[in-house]
Amino acid sequence: MFTKIIKLENVKQWQHTGSKGGSENDFGKLNLIYGRNGAGKSTLTKILDLINKRDIAKIKKLAPLETEKEPLFNFMIKGNSITLATLDQAPEFHIFNQDFVDENLYSSNGVESSQLVNYYDFCLGKVSVDKQKQIDKLKSEITNLTNSMQPLEAKLKSQFNKTIEQIKRIPRNDNVDTEIAKLNEKLIDQKSVNLYRQRKKLSLLSLVNPTFDKSIFETSLDKISKEAQEKVTQHIKVHFAKDDEDWIKDGLELVTDTNNCPFCAQSLNDSPIFSFYSEFITDSYKQACDDFELKNTQILNQKLMK
Repeated sequence: MFTKIIKLENVKQWQHTGSKGGSENDFGKLNLIYGRNGAGKSTLTKILDLINKRDIAKIKKLAPLETEKEPLFNFMIKGNSITLATLDQAPEFHIFNQDFVDENLYSSNGVESSQLVNYYDFCLGKVSVDKQKQIDKLKSEITNLTNSMQPLEAKLKSQFNKTIEQIKRIPRNDNVDTEIAKLNEKLIDQKSVNLYRQRKKLSLLSLVNPTFDKSIFETSLDKISKEAQEKVTQHIKVHFAKDDEDWIKDGLELVTDTNNCPFCAQSLNDSPIFSFYSEFITDSYKQACDDFELKNTQILNQKLMK
């Protein structure tokens, strides 16, 4: 039984109790404590509740702001002096105050504890209140998850044109990567086909038969000496790096009256081959070369004009 308040100082507005530092009268079985708002009625029940919970830290927080001293209390309970140092000896109190209502009466409708009227859906008892709070927390999490899933469901539905339930019923495929690779190959082939179809269609080609003027080969060299031709041909084969009759033709034109070789300056009078050069490169040979070049030039000009 709570018998007497011996001392209660530095606990919010409580700084003294009675003229001798404690209450003048002992408590009975039923006691009425009254006072104005802010007189400390709720503070008294608060400190008794903290003694129940053995919460020394929160008891120390009840010290008023204007002092640095720690709270001091000394209660006579069942013949024992209960102070901050002897909390373990304190019996359990049954306290019915606003904190008890907040901890043991719960409404999912969120009615304020100051409006304790017309409670329909509520839980009574601390354990029930804690469980109900856990249930409401889980419900809130489910609601948040549902709200997060809605845009994802809408995106899946627009992507696959199926509901979530229809997507769930799609059979599992363990070789999905292989199937995707095959589909990608088909897609590449299809793109290639489409690219081929976009190409310009083939058109018929007109066939033109080419004409060949054989008159260019009509010039004859009947006047060339057969012996001279054989000698010169043999000489070119033995002494020339390549067949070059033009070199012989141009060389004859460069010989002066001195009859010396324009290349080595030696006399050509005793040359065993020079006389054959003169017979080989005759006027008919020169005329044939000129005619061949003329006709070849005419043919090229005709092609360019076309």
